Amino acid sequence: MIRPATPSGGPYDRYGDGRYLLSAMEIAEFWAAYAPDDRDHPLLTPFCADLAGLPPSLLVVAEHDVLADDSRRLHARMHAAGVTSTLNQYPGTVHSFLEAAAVAPVAEQALNDTARWIQDR
Repeated sequence: MIRPATPSGGPYDRYGDGRYLLSAMEIAEFWAAYAPDDRDHPLLTPFCADLAGLPPSLLVVAEHDVLADDSRRLHARMHAAGVTSTLNQYPGTVHSFLEAAAVAPVAEQALNDTARWIQDR
């Protein structure tokens, strides 16, 4: 999973002011459009689902992403449910860093790490 969000995530005060590409206000707008009535429905977000029995999962996390804490919480929940979960955090990166693979070596590294993780399964 790349940049998973939890419906009642946050706090977003650390990176949510918009200086790191994605703001807390944008997240609220996305959730309002995506799930205006039932954000905690397990079919909408894996964070609210019964995670037991899921296959091994990889979470790719930008260090300075407003969603980083959500990713870490989901990773912890997966482990608690007995799911093999790998969390790869990339120092110095911001939300959407993977889209810069042509110019940012760290993005290329993250994509290569993800491909390697998939190949190893």
